[in-house]
Amino acid sequence: MESPSQSGAQGAVLPLPQRRRPRFPFRRHDAQADAPKQVGSPQKSSAHVPLPMPARPGRSGVCHIRKQAHDAGNSPKKETRPKPYVLEAPADAPSYPSNGHLDYFPWTGTHDEDSFNDTVIRQGYFDKLQTGHNETTSAKQQLYPSLRQKNGLQTLGSLFAHVLGQRRQHSQITAAPSFKPPPRVTLTDTKRETWLRDLANPLIPLRRLSRTIPHGIKNKVLLEQCTRKNVPTERAVWLAKCVGANEIRASKRKGVPGALAMGGELKWIRDWTVCVEQFVDGVVTAGGDKDWKSKVLYSIRLSAHLYSEQLLDTEHYLDWLLSSLESTPLTRLPIWLLITEVYWADILRYRKSGRRLVAALCSNLQDAHESPDRDLLLPLIERVGNILTATVKTNPESFIALTHWPQYSDTLLACNTSGGPDETQLFDAISTRNARLKSRSCGGDEAQNSRRRVIDLLDASLSVQYSPNLSRECWKQMRDRALLVQTLLDWATSCARPSLMKTFVAARLMRTWSRHGIDVDESVLNYLTFRSNGPGVSSEAVYHLVSELARSGHFSVSKYIQWVIARGGLHGAQDVATDGPCVTRLLAELPVHDLPESLLRIRKTLLHRASFSVDDETETIDNISLGFERCSPNLYGKAPSGEEAPTTADVVQSITHQSRTVKAELGLRLRRQINLRMTKTSPSEMGEWKSDPEYGTATTVTVADFNFTRAVLEATEDLSMLADILKLVSSSSSTQILASIADTLNMHRLTFSAIGALNDLFDTLVSRQCSLGPPQGPES
Repeated sequence: MESPSQSGAQGAVLPLPQRRRPRFPFRRHDAQADAPKQVGSPQKSSAHVPLPMPARPGRSGVCHIRKQAHDAGNSPKKETRPKPYVLEAPADAPSYPSNGHLDYFPWTGTHDEDSFNDTVIRQGYFDKLQTGHNETTSAKQQLYPSLRQKNGLQTLGSLFAHVLGQRRQHSQITAAPSFKPPPRVTLTDTKRETWLRDLANPLIPLRRLSRTIPHGIKNKVLLEQCTRKNVPTERAVWLAKCVGANEIRASKRKGVPGALAMGGELKWIRDWTVCVEQFVDGVVTAGGDKDWKSKVLYSIRLSAHLYSEQLLDTEHYLDWLLSSLESTPLTRLPIWLLITEVYWADILRYRKSGRRLVAALCSNLQDAHESPDRDLLLPLIERVGNILTATVKTNPESFIALTHWPQYSDTLLACNTSGGPDETQLFDAISTRNARLKSRSCGGDEAQNSRRRVIDLLDASLSVQYSPNLSRECWKQMRDRALLVQTLLDWATSCARPSLMKTFVAARLMRTWSRHGIDVDESVLNYLTFRSNGPGVSSEAVYHLVSELARSGHFSVSKYIQWVIARGGLHGAQDVATDGPCVTRLLAELPVHDLPESLLRIRKTLLHRASFSVDDETETIDNISLGFERCSPNLYGKAPSGEEAPTTADVVQSITHQSRTVKAELGLRLRRQINLRMTKTSPSEMGEWKSDPEYGTATTVTVADFNFTRAVLEATEDLSMLADILKLVSSSSSTQILASIADTLNMHRLTFSAIGALNDLFDTLVSRQCSLGPPQGPES
């Protein structure tokens, strides 16, 4: 009895037995008939022979098995030569037919995709029905019910602020920077030259060169080596960045504090800028070399790239360019024009540098016209003239206030070959403006010049925050103190340059100068007598200024009343008319809230002689105050009445044309009411308001109350009282009120700085923000 292994060795290698029903049909009798006969084995041993593998589709099992037997008997000699591995499918592996592509069904008429309906035609066919809402439809049905709720807008705003805050938080890079500049190592001269040649070769990647940088290549040596090796500009800028980063890193490694380390970085940038300037200047001045042109072009290109990469001190570099252009001889002017044109837009962006550029070009043009070699310099003259003519059209402001414009103008007109009406008109406008400025700067009477300088200082103070040095500077400009005060009062009450800030600047200067011996009462009375009724004087500004001085106690109302009585008092209604003389109308415009009872009776008597009723004035104040209560009942601790209340616009319109006395009294009453609402102490500490029955119902001021109070005080132009109210309301815990205070402070910041309340209010808001927690939403 032979073993299966022996019998298998004599014939073909039999496949593994089939363990399940074959997937594809095959002819068993053909496979068994064509199976190899076992030599020397009984016939019944064929029953133990395992069944062959099923035939592949399209193949015959008989041919397949015969081929196996034939290949087994005539197998060639195995090749010993190595060859790459290639994945090959086994010969007996079943081959499945291709059933087509995924998600593709030929038309048979029975598939769901073959049935057309309205949904499939409009939206297409989907294997699964869409779940959720369609993103292309409107969100009105989902958002409108939420917005109709009482706090819908607040919720939506909080959501947007939260989303913006999260986006800002996620957009920040919190990880520490991991970049490190390539280290510098000491190499021999040969290796350093090899490294520089590799740097100049664009085929060698920078990744290979960035492992180490040769030590000793920096500053002017770096620029000279890059020029000598003709290193590509981008690679030269990369080397400059790496060397600069190592230099700054070395300075920080010495243990210098943060502020000094920043100063060291600025010092390195300044030194590097000086090196670039010396390098460019050296290349330009080194004429006669055969490679001079290529070196000049390379230096210009490299310095321009360093400038655009912000590796230079911009201000210092442009100042050096202008200085070189101003001092260059005519023989080197073309090359400096070529260098300057690279930075032309940056130089003309500012009037200071633009005026220097134009002055340098005009000076060189004048020198070329007066040169004995003028015939040889005609191309240069034509080029500079064309540049200046084009600059007149694009930047005419650069030609204003030139020192030698009269002699430059004739030369420029001679270079203007076009001679169009537009160019001629521009030249005439520039000449007129320069002539006006020159006549203004010419000498004259010393008093008039000093008066003009003081007015210039005062005008300049209207566009910036008030500086305490203003009073000292004005004090130095004029020795005549009476003329100084008269100049200040003329400036503050002039109809020219109308501004509310002028009143508060003048009032603060008068308060400051009163501590240095200036008699405010005498100065104001002299001004009222001699200059208050002159042309160009705003009576409203006069009353407002004197009222501010009287409110602070620097102007004595009692002395003014005595002075009016000494002059003969009032004689008729024309003395206190709205358009009457300021010297007598002032009696009906001064604030009277802190006057004693005796002065109030004298004032009433004097005004009664001029047919001016003080009782009507008091009644007007009471009626407007009643309108305040109806318009903003919560401010006075009252519930809204059923009758129609006046609007804020109506109240503001009713007080716009009232006298300064009425406006000052209304502002004082609003301040008292705000103080009453914001006070948290007991009634025993309330002073004159402790018996007020409304104190028991006092609550915090609402946003509507604050907006109403701000509108009234802005209409009365009583910003000093508004500053006091902002200080009182700043203790509120409402973020909306604090935001309104910030808006008001930003709107009137210049005037509040003149009053002296800006810094205090700003510090209060900052402390309130810190106490309320971190800000919500993106930073502004």
